[in-house]
Amino acid sequence: MIQPRAIQTHYKGYRFRSRLEARWAVFFDVLRIRWDYEPEGYVINGTPYLPDFKLLHPNDESTFVEVKGADVDMFEGKHVQLARGLADQTGSPVILLTGIPTLRLFNCFTRGLDEGAFKAVYFDDHTPKRYQVADEYWFQQTELCEDTGAQIFGGHMRTERAARKSFGLGVLNAIASARAARFEHGESPTEVDLPKRD
Repeated sequence: MIQPRAIQTHYKGYRFRSRLEARWAVFFDVLRIRWDYEPEGYVINGTPYLPDFKLLHPNDESTFVEVKGADVDMFEGKHVQLARGLADQTGSPVILLTGIPTLRLFNCFTRGLDEGAFKAVYFDDHTPKRYQVADEYWFQQTELCEDTGAQIFGGHMRTERAARKSFGLGVLNAIASARAARFEHGESPTEVDLPKRD
């Protein structure tokens, strides 16, 4: 099977290796998360590794992000081993973002996790980092996507009001803006303003 080739995309002076990475950059911008794109490479267990993003938080902490297509395994593979190794080596969390921005849980690796273990995080605009580690309550709010294995927020969380209350209008705007972004012909993505209803 022939894999489609990623489309290099220009945004904010960066040349992203894929349109998907550029969409996540738009998401981070709208959510007001400071980021650097491919700022520094590492050697993880003898393998060169260049994480896609470094998120810069207000308290001088940072989080690395690796972006992959929705068809990539979230639990196994070289990308998971590298993310786990980077977390162990640097002490910074590493979030694996598979697919386009949406309301769901994403795998996160932190220093010292057992082999095969991970944490799950979701984005919100209620905290300085703009993401939180999911606890049992948040897992209960998700449904398993049979195609990808992703934990997607379902049920009542699908209503705009519940999603806005749980994650914040900023997250909904960031998702809508990232999905609506057009990069053709030098266009610059703009923030999508969702109505502010109660």
